[in-house]
Amino acid sequence: MAHARVIWQLVKRTFRSVFGNEVLWAGNVETLKLAFSISSLIWCSLKNLRARRGEYTAAANSTGLAHIQFIRLRSRRQIDAFLAGLTDGQTLLRSCGKGL
Repeated sequence: MAHARVIWQLVKRTFRSVFGNEVLWAGNVETLKLAFSISSLIWCSLKNLRARRGEYTAAANSTGLAHIQFIRLRSRRQIDAFLAGLTDGQTLLRSCGKGL
């Protein structure tokens, strides 16, 4: 997905959790101050997403990782279709190339 789309989704998720007082995990709640701090997911994504995409492409093309099936989903429609095809943990493991 486009970098802007990823950032937009993170910002929407962040505002929903901050203003909805959503408990994230283990009782943690996100505050507006933390949501835009240097350790936030938004900041991390802004800083690293483009570089990581290059690393993922290199890994997918690596002969040393040829035993791994990389699945590239480029749109929300592709993601939804992929997830709709998963019915349980066995399907997920099989689709990730781990076998059972």
